[in-house]
Amino acid sequence: MSRFSRTYLAASIGAALLASYAHAEETSKNSGQSMPPAEQCSVDTAQSSDSNQEPINIEADSLEAVNGQRATYKGDVVVVQGNKTITADKVTLHQKENTVVAEGNVIMNDGEIRAVSDKATNNLDKDEITLENTQYQFLCTPGRGEAVFVSKTGKKLYQIEDGSITSCPEGDNSWRFLASGIDINPDEEVATLYNSRVEVQNVPIFYLPYMQMPIGDKRKTGFLRPSASLGSKNGFEFSLPVYWNLAENYDLLTTFNYMQNRGLQLKGDFRYLTTNSSGRLQAEILGNDKKFEDKARVGLPSLPITPTLTPIGA
Repeated sequence: MSRFSRTYLAASIGAALLASYAHAEETSKNSGQSMPPAEQCSVDTAQSSDSNQEPINIEADSLEAVNGQRATYKGDVVVVQGNKTITADKVTLHQKENTVVAEGNVIMNDGEIRAVSDKATNNLDKDEITLENTQYQFLCTPGRGEAVFVSKTGKKLYQIEDGSITSCPEGDNSWRFLASGIDINPDEEVATLYNSRVEVQNVPIFYLPYMQMPIGDKRKTGFLRPSASLGSKNGFEFSLPVYWNLAENYDLLTTFNYMQNRGLQLKGDFRYLTTNSSGRLQAEILGNDKKFEDKARVGLPSLPITPTLTPIGA
């Protein structure tokens, strides 16, 4: 396969399509340039505040260009702009719209999210990216999922249509949230779900029209990771914790715990911290215990105690 020199091809594409802000080169599969790590958080704080002003580098096995209209790259295509990398079987650059369209085995990585898609469209003027039929994974915070349609508007906001999200590791779908719409803000470390439902082992558990959940380490009010188990004592058991960030010095964790053989249990764990003291108030209530003649139980199900106050470190 013949190879163009970098200078010749850059000049050709620059004149045909990309003007002064882009350069390109054609290489064979064994050109020696390695891809950046596929699943590593990489946020370049030193790069330009406008990533669209970063130069574009394109590698491919072949190139077809129409002067003033488009350039089509085929075969192991790699597009790099700043922290963003797109690989695909075919990439077309449209001059008038100033967009990049990638098709076939598309992998997009911008240092914060890695996505495998059927098709990706990147508007170079507005820093907008759309992905179709996508499996995605966040690289800087826990979270992954699938979506029919994903769009990135600006630098930090991701919008997902008909998708799912979970913090389970790859290959483990013990639980997940599904929703008609999901807005994800990695900066704020929060995901907002619309018309959502929780599934445990692919079985729907409950539905919520609106909810928020943290996706990072920041203290945020929202749903936390649920858990599920199956035992001889309580049957199927499902727990959904909700964290309430009430103030800097006190918070509350409430947990909805459904037990197939017992009923619905509500747990509360309130913590406080002052200049003079700290403590914790814990309580449980099982409003209708099926196992013990439908009696309400307060405290621990096996021991009728009242809420107790103990040091946080206890």
